[in-house]
Amino acid sequence: MDERHKGDGVAGSPEKRRVRLDARSRLARLVRQEVLPIDVPPPRPPRGGRRPFSETREELIRRLLDPELTLHEASLILNLSKATLRRYTDQGKLRCTRTAGGHRRFRLSDLLALVEGGQP
Repeated sequence: MDERHKGDGVAGSPEKRRVRLDARSRLARLVRQEVLPIDVPPPRPPRGGRRPFSETREELIRRLLDPELTLHEASLILNLSKATLRRYTDQGKLRCTRTAGGHRRFRLSDLLALVEGGQP
């Protein structure tokens, strides 16, 4: 058996074994140490639950019962092409609102009014 396989299970020359044992002892000292060698900010206090509501109860109910739909969603619901819906809004047959980017948004109640034959 050669020299590498004898001893305390650490392979290599006596110098390498000493360096590895020194590193292990330094690591053990750091683990036992209560003060860390780096600055760690104190932990932040936990956030308190849910965020506050940004809308009133009535606004929430209206948004859930009469959602705002995109042009694509409205065309799927009505089984009409997007061009037809654009034409209806330009002619005033269907009411829509516009986003800041100019995209059309439709209310479900306006789509149902169009289907029922009345003006929205």
